[in-house]
Amino acid sequence: MPQAGGREAPRREAKPEIILVAGANYPKFEDAAPSRRERSLSAGPWREYCLRVAEERLKANPALNVTLFDFLLGTRESVTLDAKRQAVTTVEQQFTAPIADDYRNLLGIDLTNPTPAQAINATLAPANKRSLSKRGQISYFETATALAGEKTIKLMDYLAAASKIAPQVISITDVYTYIEGFARSGKTGALHELHFIAHAFNVRLNKYSGGPILLNSMDNPLQPNRYPFDKDARAEKDFTKPTMDPTAFAQAFGAGAQSFVWGCNFQRGFIRQFVHQISKHRRILAAGKSMEISYTADWGTKGEFRTRLGLGSADPVKNVSVGLGKIDKVLRDTSDATYMKKLATASGCPVVGAPPGTYADYDSVSSPLELMHIPMTNDPFRNAHDSFENALLYFRDHLKFRFDTSFGDHNGLGRGYIVYDP
Repeated sequence: MPQAGGREAPRREAKPEIILVAGANYPKFEDAAPSRRERSLSAGPWREYCLRVAEERLKANPALNVTLFDFLLGTRESVTLDAKRQAVTTVEQQFTAPIADDYRNLLGIDLTNPTPAQAINATLAPANKRSLSKRGQISYFETATALAGEKTIKLMDYLAAASKIAPQVISITDVYTYIEGFARSGKTGALHELHFIAHAFNVRLNKYSGGPILLNSMDNPLQPNRYPFDKDARAEKDFTKPTMDPTAFAQAFGAGAQSFVWGCNFQRGFIRQFVHQISKHRRILAAGKSMEISYTADWGTKGEFRTRLGLGSADPVKNVSVGLGKIDKVLRDTSDATYMKKLATASGCPVVGAPPGTYADYDSVSSPLELMHIPMTNDPFRNAHDSFENALLYFRDHLKFRFDTSFGDHNGLGRGYIVYDP
């Protein structure tokens, strides 16, 4: 309101804020049939890592607002430091938490390339046992237990029944809604950092869109918009209406803001093998020469191999010569399709995440700051058996990608995470 004399009261600047999103360590089974369970639903290290980042940031700036979304607990919490300068939390909003029995084994459909005929015959079987008789795809299906108990149910019957129920369990859309609220509550530009600390599958594979995996729920590749019961981030579907208001979302991010996706960018099939071959042929490529690659089943489908390399249907797929220009195009096209690139474009700010074809690993307890990293040779984070260092050097030296060093550095490659610019 105007003060005496007609002057406007000075507007209070909103406190800077960071948002931390902790995914759930969802159930996983061996990649075989019959499959034994490797892990059950748990917190994993994600909440612990979020609190570690919160402590680092609050010690540097005690005036910071820190918000934590915990997908296992179904909460939005504020984080502060106690008298011992350790992170403590207060629940600000309680969503519905996931239940373990709603993880189901989806049988009879390939979500990366589904067809209506597959969907009609697909079934959901309980996946809360120690072993599964049939290998499948374990995903979170909210209300499945309420609808079917411990029985197997047809996918189409589940979808029809679930469509009559409003989703309740915490979702990535709750995070987006909170961020959109910055502009409406006078906090435009207050968001300085956004962190997703979880498993991640960050690209679009055929028809199946990926991003940070918060509960490992199901995208519906047969629909152009988000499936209402999907809880995870989707590169292809999230940054437009009706999922979010893009203008309000972008207004939350301040000048110099940055986001982090602390997870893998590792896909079975073409990109995984392509990056492996780049690492294997780094010296040849550094000399400006082409590398030769040959198709095997590890590359995925022969059709994708041909398409990605620009080969015709009659061209041989053995001893294919791939030059630097083609390598550049494949990797840049893949980078542009990632959740990180889409988030960077939507927020107008850089996003740090794993390079295509690489996976993240947990630090050892001897790490200078125990978080996650991309495995490299003799790095200070963990003595790992695998190393993506040759591939990372190619990303840096030939593609001129920048590497984030704000949480530690190894040979100028930071923790192995690159910066995706808007």
